[in-house]
Amino acid sequence: MPPTNGGDNVEIMNIPQSELDEVYQAILSRPDYFEPPYVIDAYENYGLNVIPDAFSKDVILLIQQALLTQTPFSVIRIGDGEANLLSYSAYPTTPHLN
Repeated sequence: MPPTNGGDNVEIMNIPQSELDEVYQAILSRPDYFEPPYVIDAYENYGLNVIPDAFSKDVILLIQQALLTQTPFSVIRIGDGEANLLSYSAYPTTPHLN
């Protein structure tokens, strides 16, 4: 049963029901969406650099390079709530956490 935005769940109460329904149907129809190879390929297709091993020295080298060249740099660890970060400001009524 798809979630509804009429309950007390603060996380979903500001998301339009049509969007909840669409995501719910996508999840049911494509369980491969959550398989690591699919997710990695999807992010790479958007031009993002994906390093599957969060403890890889490649991550440290990229951070060091950005620091040395004073270049802005961001790292998002996929699986730690990145959807909240990637959709930041999509819903103006969503509360901001300090």
